[in-house]
Amino acid sequence: MKYCPKCGTENKEDSVFCKKCGSKFRKEADIQKIVLLVGVFLVLFSSIFFGILNWKNMNDLFRLLFFVFETGLFFLMSLAIKKVSNVTSRIFFIIGLVLTPFTLSMVPYYNLIPKILYNNALIFTYLAIIYLLTTVSYKLINIKFKSKLLDYLALLALLIAIIFAGLIFKASALVIGLIVTIYMLCLTIVSKINYFSSNKSYYVSSIILSVLLTIYLILAFSGINNTYYPLTGMIIGAISLTIFIIDGYLKMFKENTVMHFFTPFMIQLLSFIYIGNIFSFSTGGTILTLVLINIVFYFVSLLFKNKLFSITTLVLTYIMLAFITFVCIIGDEYLWLTIVSAIFLLFNISLLAIKKYNFVHFFMAVNVLTMVVGLNSLLYNFDSLIIIGFLLILYLIIYLILNLINNKFDFMYLILMLIIGFVTFILQDGEKFGVIKLIISTTFVIGFVLINIFNEHASLRIIWYVILNLIILTLFNDVYYSLLTISILTLIIGIVLQKTTKFDFKAHLLYAEIITFIITLFNGMDHSVYSLFINVLAFILGYVALVNFHNKKPWKMAFIMVGLIYIFRLLTVVINPIVISSLIALLIILIIIISMYLLDRYKSIELVIISLVSLIPYYSLIDGLFEYGTLFELYLVPFVVYSIVLIFVIKWKNNTARNVFILVPFFIITLLFVINNTGVISTIIDAVFAVTYIILGLIKKFNLLVFFAIGVLVLTIILQLFTVLNSMAAIIALLVVGFVLIFVAVIYGTKKKD
Repeated sequence: MKYCPKCGTENKEDSVFCKKCGSKFRKEADIQKIVLLVGVFLVLFSSIFFGILNWKNMNDLFRLLFFVFETGLFFLMSLAIKKVSNVTSRIFFIIGLVLTPFTLSMVPYYNLIPKILYNNALIFTYLAIIYLLTTVSYKLINIKFKSKLLDYLALLALLIAIIFAGLIFKASALVIGLIVTIYMLCLTIVSKINYFSSNKSYYVSSIILSVLLTIYLILAFSGINNTYYPLTGMIIGAISLTIFIIDGYLKMFKENTVMHFFTPFMIQLLSFIYIGNIFSFSTGGTILTLVLINIVFYFVSLLFKNKLFSITTLVLTYIMLAFITFVCIIGDEYLWLTIVSAIFLLFNISLLAIKKYNFVHFFMAVNVLTMVVGLNSLLYNFDSLIIIGFLLILYLIIYLILNLINNKFDFMYLILMLIIGFVTFILQDGEKFGVIKLIISTTFVIGFVLINIFNEHASLRIIWYVILNLIILTLFNDVYYSLLTISILTLIIGIVLQKTTKFDFKAHLLYAEIITFIITLFNGMDHSVYSLFINVLAFILGYVALVNFHNKKPWKMAFIMVGLIYIFRLLTVVINPIVISSLIALLIILIIIISMYLLDRYKSIELVIISLVSLIPYYSLIDGLFEYGTLFELYLVPFVVYSIVLIFVIKWKNNTARNVFILVPFFIITLLFVINNTGVISTIIDAVFAVTYIILGLIKKFNLLVFFAIGVLVLTIILQLFTVLNSMAAIIALLVVGFVLIFVAVIYGTKKKD
């Protein structure tokens, strides 16, 4: 029986509430469980550190015995902790099972078998037998244990046994890859059999293995030409790749899984590596094989009637064809560029006939472009800018005609012009000013006027404007002044036109805001003072446009933060002494933030984020004041301040969120303090830090924070003790204390049960 602490009424032992006053009884902690957990932790912690500290001084026998001890210890802890937590007990038992074969495999490594048996074949045979027996043992144990993890470990042990069996016969990396590929295929086949289909470990293991095997085969295929018999390596690689592809298709057969997305990536990557290695002596063979095999992969994907699979394969096919086209262009392989473009054009025509995808029109136009480039380089060899200028004018005329006759595919030529325009920007870089550059720029200006008149989509207009800016940049020598001029003119003209016309220039203004933001953030501060202040004018115009047309709070906050950073950097240019400029900048930033707080422009948490900018002049001030080194703790002060501020600023919706977002920063700062502890002064600072958080926890009634802060205080004291005491003596003491606690907890539990 138990009595109510409030009214004194007698209640039953298992009562939750008092039958008279209704007050809830506090559940008393099971002291046995707590003592047992502390003992287990101390034993594991001290035993592992005992091994780490003495590892260099141990001979091979004692090193093996250490693993044997740890293995037995995990089994023992599994039994000891079973009454506290069945889940933890199972985890410890599984760790012991994993350590068992690992410990046995260390026997030959530590030279503990007769020298006559030290033969690679015999050692690999021993290891193969060990892991084969491990597989059988795991399966037998799991009949009663029923753990999914143990199923996966059994399959892993079987894989290791198979690999060691292959090494008995000195199998090469390619042969091992083939063996593992066959094993993966067997897992997939077994997972399809009705009797085993309920056990997902076979299928999931096969999926995991396919990802890891992709990485391994990439490395194995890369060494095909370095083998003693390259032809044999090619054949083994081809078989492995074929089995891998078959396995990938089997995984997707009659199932809708994530493999419909990932399989095309793995197949294409392996095919690319394999083909690239076997045709390393022939550029044409590599290009032609890659083009054809990717097209075949796509048409095979249509047989599965899975939209995700076919779309992923099609996208990868286009990426591969685009990559090959790019390689042909930069490698001056114009004959193969023409051939690939022709094959690509036929593929697009067949795809248009079968699937009727409208976007194919765009790729057909690209094929025509690359064919023209290839044929021109083979036959006429005109200057590239002349060809580009001609194509831009041609495509612009075609766009105008198609738009006038209301053809829905007219925008395809605009997209193509954008791509060509970007290529033009790359090709014009470093070229002197000339008529062809002026013609290209004029063509894009006319196109910009047309797409605004025809009211094309805003995204197309802004991208066009970006490309136009890039092309214009090549006409001048200085990027900074060009971008500054473009941003100011765009902001001034855009704001006026947005207010006075029916056209929507918000996208262009956003572009100018972004440009202003970027050039201000990455300003090298190596320009004239006048241009730096003109940058300020552009920044102010950008902020005005932002407030009027894109009044998004995160964007405004980012703009303000960059502006505050620019103030600091501008002061460091105008005022030479870094200490004075940093101090003035810090004061200005704080005044601006306080003004925003008084004007109630932002919430407290938003002002805290903006105030992060003040860290830059603060650290600059610290570095300037202490040129020859300082306490590391001074660098941590802002983080302590911010963590304290957040405790008072943030309004937590629940205790879980509060615990995470207060304790995690607390742990990180604590770890930094402990790592950088350099003596008595650091210890005092750590203690003050801990006491501060104890006080905060008491003020905010946050008991968990108080407990952890007390733990930090105790840890600081313990660390000082470790510097005085011998480390090994302390660890042995902890080990003994742990065993004693476990023994006491078990005896206490037995007596309590009796």
